[in-house]
Amino acid sequence: WEIRNTIEQFQQTTGVRIRAWRDHAYRHDKNTYRLLTDNGIEVVSDDVVPEWTRPYLHDEGIVSLPVNVMPDSDHMYHGYFTPTTTDGWSLQRSTFSPDMMYPEEWLERVKRQVLSTIETGGVATLLVHPAPMQMIDDFSTFDKLCSFLTDFESMHVTEAANYVK
Repeated sequence: WEIRNTIEQFQQTTGVRIRAWRDHAYRHDKNTYRLLTDNGIEVVSDDVVPEWTRPYLHDEGIVSLPVNVMPDSDHMYHGYFTPTTTDGWSLQRSTFSPDMMYPEEWLERVKRQVLSTIETGGVATLLVHPAPMQMIDDFSTFDKLCSFLTDFESMHVTEAANYVK
């Protein structure tokens, strides 16, 4: 019901039928991909695995486009997430880095990950949130990231199916 309602609300509001999906905080269970497929979603991007450098066809017939570049909100100090408030935290759930970091370090790591993924023939998939980018430096880091990314071809998420082998 929630998936169908979300799709309908997007279509009513924008006039566009969405074909790609990402759940908040990558939440999904054993039924999600089947339900998405049953509701016409073609691509999902809920896997967060740096080693998965290309989209793949999931058993449920939906293309999965893994986030394979370090997301900002999980790894960069912003808002409440400061060196003091995160002291002693362990980000064991993250395969990217166990540490929180300042924007400059995050950006440099992201650049290296993008280059490495592309050099191996992969599709670099980023997740960057507007709130942290605004909080940390009023989008200055985001502007630097976008300037870096202009050297590379970009695509819409739904084009990921073209890269499935």
